[in-house]
Amino acid sequence: MGRPREFDIDKALDRAMGVFWQKGYEGASLQDLLQAMQIARGSLYKAFEDKHSIYLAALDRYDRTEVETGTAFLSDPGAATVWRKFGPCWRP
Repeated sequence: MGRPREFDIDKALDRAMGVFWQKGYEGASLQDLLQAMQIARGSLYKAFEDKHSIYLAALDRYDRTEVETGTAFLSDPGAATVWRKFGPCWRP
């Protein structure tokens, strides 16, 4: 049985998203990701295969946290009322 993960994967992926947003996929180095995610190289390779797998996991997290939330909001019949009242700065 392996050791439990020593970092919060969701927080690490949120940080990785920031690196990819700032530098793009090609511009983001593994060292940039390690620093931003605040994990050691060994932990990174235990959780992910490579930079590409980090990118895909970050995209999946973005989809789950932002896209699905936005879609659910827009699918809600009462959303138009909330939008008119609070505008684009409202978050569920």
